[in-house]
Amino acid sequence: MTNFLMKLLSLILFILYCSQPLFSQTKQTDPPKPDCIDCDLDETQPEFPGGNKALCEFIVKQTHYPPGEIDKNREGKVFVRFKITETGTITEVTILRGVSPGLDQEVIRMIQSMPKWKPATSHKKKVAVMHILPVQFKLSEGGKPNISQCDSWGK
Repeated sequence: MTNFLMKLLSLILFILYCSQPLFSQTKQTDPPKPDCIDCDLDETQPEFPGGNKALCEFIVKQTHYPPGEIDKNREGKVFVRFKITETGTITEVTILRGVSPGLDQEVIRMIQSMPKWKPATSHKKKVAVMHILPVQFKLSEGGKPNISQCDSWGK
């Protein structure tokens, strides 16, 4: 009987030893890549005709400090949001943070007078996007009006 147990134990150990590669950890592989022709996102932001510098020039040239607001010494930064459609048209103009009704209305008027933008793209298709723009109204020494938006960019 002891001889039988020894042979059985040897057989079990041999089987375990030989089957060890079957139960060992297999090499992990990278997850499968999605099936797509062009996996790069290829996204672009909308662009004002002529770029940021032209946008700054447009804002300064087309925005007028309302005389009633100058008389009241009203200053501040108006934040406006608008949609640039797939065709580059401006729609859905909304004041996010205003200063006064007069300054807010002037920003809305100026945004609505903008030319068509180059629309944004996603996956090589034109898409509509929302855009937020700050417009600064400031009175300098002597009450001279100053309108700016791009002190730190677009130069």
